[in-house]
Amino acid sequence: MDFGGKAQRRHRLSEVDLVSCCGSFECQSMILFLRLAFSCVLITMLLVTSWASSRVPLWETPRSVVGHPWFIATLFDTYFGFLTFYAWLAYKETSMVARALWLVAILALGNMAMASYMLLVLFRLPPNATMEQVLLRQAKARKSE
Repeated sequence: MDFGGKAQRRHRLSEVDLVSCCGSFECQSMILFLRLAFSCVLITMLLVTSWASSRVPLWETPRSVVGHPWFIATLFDTYFGFLTFYAWLAYKETSMVARALWLVAILALGNMAMASYMLLVLFRLPPNATMEQVLLRQAKARKSE
Protein backbone atom coordinates (compact mmCIF):
# COMPACT_ATOMS: atom_id res chain seq x y z
CA MET A 1 0.00 0.00 0.00
CA ASP A 2 1.69 3.13 -1.24
CA PHE A 3 -0.53 5.88 0.10
CA GLY A 4 2.24 8.49 -0.10
CA GLY A 5 2.87 7.76 -3.77
CA LYS A 6 -0.79 8.19 -4.71
CA ALA A 7 -0.97 11.46 -2.80
CA GLN A 8 2.16 12.74 -4.55
CA ARG A 9 0.76 11.78 -7.97
CA ARG A 10 -2.55 13.48 -7.17
CA HIS A 11 -0.66 16.58 -6.03
CA ARG A 12 1.37 16.64 -9.26
CA LEU A 13 -1.77 16.17 -11.32
CA SER A 14 -3.52 19.04 -9.61
CA GLU A 15 -0.54 21.33 -10.34
CA VAL A 16 -0.59 20.29 -14.02
CA ASP A 17 -4.36 20.78 -14.17
CA LEU A 18 -4.02 24.31 -12.82
CA VAL A 19 -1.56 25.29 -15.54
CA SER A 20 -3.04 23.39 -18.50
CA CYS A 21 -6.69 24.18 -17.80
CA CYS A 22 -5.94 27.82 -18.25
CA GLY A 23 -5.69 27.38 -22.03
CA SER A 24 -9.41 26.73 -21.91
CA PHE A 25 -12.42 28.97 -22.27
CA GLU A 26 -11.98 30.09 -18.65
CA CYS A 27 -8.53 31.49 -19.33
CA GLN A 28 -9.59 33.11 -22.59
CA SER A 29 -12.45 34.77 -20.72
CA MET A 30 -10.01 36.11 -18.12
CA ILE A 31 -7.70 37.50 -20.80
CA LEU A 32 -10.66 39.18 -22.53
CA PHE A 33 -11.79 40.60 -19.18
CA LEU A 34 -8.28 41.96 -18.51
CA ARG A 35 -8.11 43.53 -21.97
CA LEU A 36 -11.43 45.29 -21.34
CA ALA A 37 -10.52 46.30 -17.78
CA PHE A 38 -7.14 47.81 -18.72
CA SER A 39 -8.70 49.52 -21.76
CA CYS A 40 -11.24 51.12 -19.41
CA VAL A 41 -8.47 52.19 -17.01
CA LEU A 42 -6.47 53.77 -19.83
CA ILE A 43 -9.43 55.56 -21.40
CA THR A 44 -10.75 56.77 -18.03
CA MET A 45 -7.35 58.05 -16.93
CA LEU A 46 -6.84 59.86 -20.24
CA LEU A 47 -10.28 61.48 -19.94
CA VAL A 48 -10.03 62.48 -16.28
CA THR A 49 -6.46 63.78 -16.72
CA SER A 50 -7.50 65.82 -19.76
CA TRP A 51 -10.52 67.17 -17.87
CA ALA A 52 -8.42 68.13 -14.81
CA SER A 53 -5.70 69.69 -16.97
CA SER A 54 -8.25 71.80 -18.81
CA ARG A 55 -9.51 73.16 -15.46
CA VAL A 56 -6.27 73.77 -13.55
CA PRO A 57 -2.64 73.16 -14.61
CA LEU A 58 -0.86 70.69 -12.32
CA TRP A 59 1.73 73.26 -11.22
CA GLU A 60 -1.08 75.54 -9.97
CA THR A 61 -2.37 73.01 -7.42
CA PRO A 62 -3.10 75.01 -4.23
CA ARG A 63 -0.61 74.70 -1.35
CA SER A 64 -3.47 73.74 0.94
CA VAL A 65 -4.01 70.63 -1.18
CA VAL A 66 -0.35 69.73 -1.73
CA GLY A 67 0.47 70.10 1.96
CA HIS A 68 -2.58 68.21 3.24
CA PRO A 69 -1.62 65.04 5.17
CA TRP A 70 -4.08 62.88 3.23
CA PHE A 71 -2.75 64.14 -0.09
CA ILE A 72 0.78 63.21 0.99
CA ALA A 73 -0.32 59.79 2.29
CA THR A 74 -2.21 59.09 -0.94
CA LEU A 75 0.79 60.12 -3.01
CA PHE A 76 3.07 57.74 -1.07
CA ASP A 77 0.49 54.95 -1.42
CA THR A 78 0.20 55.57 -5.16
CA TYR A 79 3.93 55.58 -5.84
CA PHE A 80 4.53 52.47 -3.72
CA GLY A 81 1.82 50.80 -5.83
CA PHE A 82 3.64 51.95 -8.98
CA LEU A 83 6.91 50.50 -7.68
CA THR A 84 5.21 47.22 -6.78
CA PHE A 85 3.87 46.90 -10.34
CA TYR A 86 7.29 47.89 -11.67
CA ALA A 87 8.96 45.08 -9.67
CA TRP A 88 6.87 42.56 -11.63
CA LEU A 89 7.50 44.39 -14.91
CA ALA A 90 11.28 44.38 -14.25
CA TYR A 91 11.11 40.61 -13.71
CA LYS A 92 9.10 40.06 -16.89
CA GLU A 93 11.20 42.33 -19.13
CA THR A 94 14.75 41.20 -19.86
CA SER A 95 16.06 44.35 -21.55
CA MET A 96 17.61 46.94 -19.23
CA VAL A 97 16.60 49.66 -21.70
CA ALA A 98 12.95 48.54 -21.63
CA ARG A 99 13.06 48.35 -17.82
CA ALA A 100 14.44 51.89 -17.56
CA LEU A 101 11.98 53.35 -20.08
CA TRP A 102 9.00 51.68 -18.39
CA LEU A 103 10.17 52.92 -14.97
CA VAL A 104 10.27 56.51 -16.25
CA ALA A 105 6.89 56.08 -17.96
CA ILE A 106 5.27 54.62 -14.83
CA LEU A 107 6.69 57.29 -12.52
CA ALA A 108 5.62 60.06 -14.93
CA LEU A 109 2.29 58.72 -16.21
CA GLY A 110 1.24 56.27 -13.49
CA ASN A 111 -1.78 54.13 -14.29
CA MET A 112 -1.82 55.27 -17.90
CA ALA A 113 1.62 53.71 -18.43
CA MET A 114 0.73 50.60 -16.41
CA ALA A 115 -2.49 50.04 -18.36
CA SER A 116 -0.58 50.55 -21.63
CA TYR A 117 2.01 47.96 -20.59
CA MET A 118 -0.69 45.46 -19.67
CA LEU A 119 -2.49 46.03 -22.97
CA LEU A 120 0.76 45.42 -24.87
CA VAL A 121 1.28 42.17 -22.95
CA LEU A 122 -2.33 41.05 -23.39
CA PHE A 123 -2.65 41.84 -27.10
CA ARG A 124 0.67 40.14 -27.95
CA LEU A 125 -0.60 36.80 -26.62
CA PRO A 126 -1.35 33.95 -29.00
CA PRO A 127 -5.03 32.92 -29.32
CA ASN A 128 -4.67 29.93 -26.97
CA ALA A 129 -2.60 31.75 -24.33
CA THR A 130 -2.53 30.82 -20.66
CA MET A 131 -2.37 33.10 -17.64
CA GLU A 132 1.14 31.78 -17.12
CA GLN A 133 2.10 33.58 -20.35
CA VAL A 134 0.61 36.79 -19.00
CA LEU A 135 2.33 36.63 -15.64
CA LEU A 136 5.67 34.91 -16.21
CA ARG A 137 8.75 35.70 -18.24
CA GLN A 138 8.61 33.89 -21.57
CA ALA A 139 10.84 30.85 -22.27
CA LYS A 140 12.83 32.65 -24.98
CA ALA A 141 13.84 35.31 -22.46
CA ARG A 142 14.92 32.66 -19.94
CA LYS A 143 17.28 30.99 -22.45
CA SER A 144 19.05 34.24 -23.33
CA GLU A 145 20.04 35.00 -19.74
